[in-house]
Amino acid sequence: LRIQDTCGVHNLHGLPGIYSAIASVLVAGTASIHNYGNALGLSKVFGGRYDTNMIEVRTAGGQAGFQLALLISTLAFAIGGGLIAGLFARFITGICTVKEEEFFDDQPFWDLPEDADSYLPDEERSSPVAPSGGVRIEKFEVQTMDAEPYQRHPSKV
Repeated sequence: LRIQDTCGVHNLHGLPGIYSAIASVLVAGTASIHNYGNALGLSKVFGGRYDTNMIEVRTAGGQAGFQLALLISTLAFAIGGGLIAGLFARFITGICTVKEEEFFDDQPFWDLPEDADSYLPDEERSSPVAPSGGVRIEKFEVQTMDAEPYQRHPSKV
């Protein structure tokens, strides 16, 4: 699919959401008055199973079906929204002036300090900054509300 999830949204939000929805289908399908003590306890968790007079209007299987339907509709909206965003991004990429090798480079989009490469590993630097793997920090300042800036002498980290 050539999809890159640089922020981990799929792993952080997508998969746990799907696992939780599947678990909710299982829990809703096995929920009974015996598990929750009485109809009032069950109605607090699964409000759609009882009407205002505490008469059961939906079975546990019916509730599980609603949970599954909501999972499917959520996935449909997420996939549809992702496709629309992907098509939009593809269109923007077609008129974008950023070269493909700069896609994961912050330099074209942000005002970075001139020594920004010095914080990268040696193999990713565009030019060497310090000899043999060290990074030389020329000036280090910490600003606080009630103190003068703290300056550290140049040293090898």
